[in-house]
Amino acid sequence: MPTTQEDPETAEVRRKIGLQIQKMPEAIRNVMEKAQTLSLRQMSRDMGQPRHKIRELYRQGLDTLAQLGDETSFLEERLKRRCLSVSLNFLDTATLRDVSELPLEELSFLMNRLKQAGETQDRRKKTLTEALKMRFGGTAADRLHQAGKDTGTVRFKEGDMTIVAQFRKKVEWDQNILAQLASEFPAEVKCQYSFDEKAFEALSEEQKQRFNMARTVKIAGYEFTIKEEE
Repeated sequence: MPTTQEDPETAEVRRKIGLQIQKMPEAIRNVMEKAQTLSLRQMSRDMGQPRHKIRELYRQGLDTLAQLGDETSFLEERLKRRCLSVSLNFLDTATLRDVSELPLEELSFLMNRLKQAGETQDRRKKTLTEALKMRFGGTAADRLHQAGKDTGTVRFKEGDMTIVAQFRKKVEWDQNILAQLASEFPAEVKCQYSFDEKAFEALSEEQKQRFNMARTVKIAGYEFTIKEEE
């Protein structure tokens, strides 16, 4: 097959990078050369070194290449894709400290992979659920109706398999009507008061002090985003 001819500018950048790599200590030089064709796992096995050691040598090499400025960006991105692509399996065995001490590039990579995996999983689950509903939903609804129900769990056979269908219940109450009935059933009707947060922020400080006695702020969850500066 014919080879693609590099333009003179790219060839010159590669020549400069090659010279810089050749000047590096042997351990760093080996990592930088292998990182262009091998994954982190392959380098660890090939060199008999733990991954964290290879990452450190790799970073030292990048620091040296940084002397060339922006000319090394294309190679650096190529190395990152190979040397910093941590498998999601790492999260199954690593300690919290191990994960927290990963370079930001790796943390960002893991976050993106998890997001993609989650979206893929949700899409697959939705497709499978809709397909099962298409195949068994009619039979399940008929069985429920025969029992005088709209929701609940029914079981029926198809061949040698037993199908278990659940139609979960979700109850919604008309708040105005329920409020009218509350006086007749004070023990059964449960009321919960809340205050709009935007309205609270618009209150005066004096008014906020009165509401603060009833207000508790809790952390509902955590979310972090890592963005590369442009």
